[in-house]
Amino acid sequence: MNTAEELIGRARGLGIHLWVSGGNLNFRAPPDTFPAELRNELQANKASIIDALSGPRYERTPHVSAVDVPDSYVSRWNRARTGIIGVGYTNVTNKTWRFRRPIDLDAMERALHRLTRQHNALRCRLADDGAALRLVFDCDPELTTVDLSRLDSSAVEGAIRSTAQEIAWQPFSPGACLFRPFALKLPSSGIAMGFVAHHFIVDGWSFGRIPVFWLGEYERQLQSRSSSAGIQDCLQYSDYLLGISRWSKSLNFQRRLEFWRENLRGVASSRLPPDYAVDPDTRSIQQSMPLHLDSDRVRGLTKLAASIGVTLSDVLTAGIVLALQRELKSSDISLRHYWHGRDEPRLFSMIGNTLNPVILRIRSNPADGLRDVARQVHRVAAEAISKQVPRHYADTILDESGDTALVQTNFRLRMNVGDPGLKHAPGLSSIEPVHVWNPNLPFSTPRDLPAHDINLTSVNDTVSGEVAYLEDVYEDETMRRFILGFEQALTI
Repeated sequence: MNTAEELIGRARGLGIHLWVSGGNLNFRAPPDTFPAELRNELQANKASIIDALSGPRYERTPHVSAVDVPDSYVSRWNRARTGIIGVGYTNVTNKTWRFRRPIDLDAMERALHRLTRQHNALRCRLADDGAALRLVFDCDPELTTVDLSRLDSSAVEGAIRSTAQEIAWQPFSPGACLFRPFALKLPSSGIAMGFVAHHFIVDGWSFGRIPVFWLGEYERQLQSRSSSAGIQDCLQYSDYLLGISRWSKSLNFQRRLEFWRENLRGVASSRLPPDYAVDPDTRSIQQSMPLHLDSDRVRGLTKLAASIGVTLSDVLTAGIVLALQRELKSSDISLRHYWHGRDEPRLFSMIGNTLNPVILRIRSNPADGLRDVARQVHRVAAEAISKQVPRHYADTILDESGDTALVQTNFRLRMNVGDPGLKHAPGLSSIEPVHVWNPNLPFSTPRDLPAHDINLTSVNDTVSGEVAYLEDVYEDETMRRFILGFEQALTI
């Protein structure tokens, strides 16, 4: 009997496209090219073919104490290993907020305890025995409290900023928990709170959900004054990692890796040429430069997108490609475009790092304008998303090509996006959190660091965002020139 791989290969050889949607096997075939014999064999082997073509499956596995980090993940992080479990200055993220009304810190600590019991990523540490790297879920994060209550009121805001940044810069000692919550006691019984987390355990989605879950649990603590209610049994980070590990052994996954090996062959760095030498052993501060597209510009670009059958995201990405082509004098541009990677509904409430951007390689003609490049971006993005693999697998392939630092793009263009942790959590009207700080954060500067990212968000009918970059790598003027080139590329 033919194997699923052989049948899929025969179908592809005839130009027949097979895919899985909603658990069903679907096909698209050119006219008169689907032999009845092959159709019957596909039907007879449908279950194994669906398995071969499907993405990861996640199963709730209680009481997981540790998960091995994939080999490809280890190789990717090996250069920064001291930054992960020693020095701790690589890839940390911080959020700080302040409350107008008094906060019950005992209730907040009970809420924290329940939060970490519901999401094992927040109980995670890295263990390295010299042969393997493991994520171990046995930490018990404590709420670090700093007393600023005796400060003069005029010094409070500056003290919050500096204290939060100092906490963010503290090293992750070997074996330490990768989630560090803290509370700052302010004058007149005021409270500011926040957390520092390593990107090993959180992505942008989780970063916004942690305050939602924590403050929501705090509200329940105030209402019940009891911690006896059961812990919600949701999908855990360990379940996600185990699901990816199982999927990585499938035929479909191996075929996706083959696609990326072919697609990324000869790929070149897309970051702007550094203004200063990049030292992989130094640390740098990330700065940002704002950019803004007004409502008239956005309406025009949206109309353009509709007229050529693409999305606003495709048009904006095309603008970035054209700006990079101008700076790099190259028509072969690759971007790491962030895609949430949470198509499985059970992943929506998971705290963890899905690590699922896609790499868009756009090879256009020098004479192509915004419309042509936007159409190509649309085609390339559709194929890349259908072949998506976790970032560390694609990055391992990138590493084989040498210096492949790619510009990163992160768009949120379908809704008004506020701070989901502070403005949209239900039942928190009595808390009134205000004033969010995201202090300057430390980054290492290895050869593969993007060194500049483009983040764009819909706000009403406008698009606002920033270009984030490392101050020890780029001059401000370089980023101003790049933003101007981006805006000029979007002229229609």
